[in-house]
Amino acid sequence: MKDKIKNRLNKTDVTKRLKEMVGTTDPPIVLDENLDKYMNLDVINTIAEEEELVNFLKDRSIELFKIQTKNIIELGRIFSEVYNKLAKSGSKEGVYSKWLECNGVSVRTALRYRNRYEIYLLVDNSKKSLIATLPVKYIEIISSSEYKDKYIESINKDMEIKEIINNLQCNDVIEVKEEIDFVAQYNFKNYENLLTNINERTEKLKEKEKIEIIKYLEKINNILNKN
Repeated sequence: MKDKIKNRLNKTDVTKRLKEMVGTTDPPIVLDENLDKYMNLDVINTIAEEEELVNFLKDRSIELFKIQTKNIIELGRIFSEVYNKLAKSGSKEGVYSKWLECNGVSVRTALRYRNRYEIYLLVDNSKKSLIATLPVKYIEIISSSEYKDKYIESINKDMEIKEIINNLQCNDVIEVKEEIDFVAQYNFKNYENLLTNINERTEKLKEKEKIEIIKYLEKINNILNKN
């Protein structure tokens, strides 16, 4: 009987597992003690000559890196906790973004932290430090990919960090090329009224769909503000 229950739990859907993990009991933050293996400390050798000073600077860099890495995951936990709490309580659209604004955080920035925290929860303990230190661009590729579950599966296997990043970079190039090809084919005038009554039009959408809309609107906004 116990084996049957265990087998059922093992087959639990990834999304369902995530919902059970986020917004309930906060799991402890799991990070490697030797986080320096994710750092490039060689550059410090070029800014000082005395061995004692170099070692001191490296030690402080590692200490700083550990604090920053832990804070990244903690922020993801807080943003996820608030987002899920508001969603469950049926709060009106905009409460979350207003709360973020009160705390000086953009919706896009909070989403990045939440995306990392989501992946952090889904990977094995031995891979959590990898996700905590992975560059933002790769977190975004994993989060937005329709093959996210496959990425999680690959990360949980004993793949080298370079191999994982190379795979993500290849997909990044493919996605960028597809975006360029797509943009060349449409007329911007077709989207002039896109944001008209957007609050009402998106009110009945699923949370996942709202996240996708916010993500792309932020991306569009960033691109337009560059010029």
